Amino acid sequence: MEVVGQQLGGFSLQGVGRTITFNDYRGRRNLVIMLLAGEGRQAWRSLLVELANRYPEIRELTAEVIAVFPDEDRARQAEVPFPVAWDPGGAFLRCYGLGPAGQQVSALLVTDRYGEVYQYDLFDPAAPSPQADQVLNTLLYIEKQCPECGAPV
Repeated sequence: MEVVGQQLGGFSLQGVGRTITFNDYRGRRNLVIMLLAGEGRQAWRSLLVELANRYPEIRELTAEVIAVFPDEDRARQAEVPFPVAWDPGGAFLRCYGLGPAGQQVSALLVTDRYGEVYQYDLFDPAAPSPQADQVLNTLLYIEKQCPECGAPV
């Protein structure tokens, strides 16, 4: 399934201290959603740390990062400056058809403030992990779009 260009619909995830929904950000913030499940969780830990270190830059690009773990314990242990949630059983992945059916996987989504997916990376042990620079470049590209005319500036 081609994910880039698709519209991310509403979602609701249990977060640390509150429920996190797409409506919390719709029209206001671009999103970086990092799903950390399955075998890719450890491999992508360095990306999570990079995003945490570059969080001020991400916020300047009118974006929010949401880290999504497979269970509450792992989510509560995360020491990052951005919202953290959990997705037991991979309901978020299944809802959007991300990754192989019935498997929990690590994935990265970057959307604009209206939910259009601009970047999608699915964990692949044979491929390099995405880098924070790639995420920031995607966010910069999104910010340079012209929403009034529908064309890049």
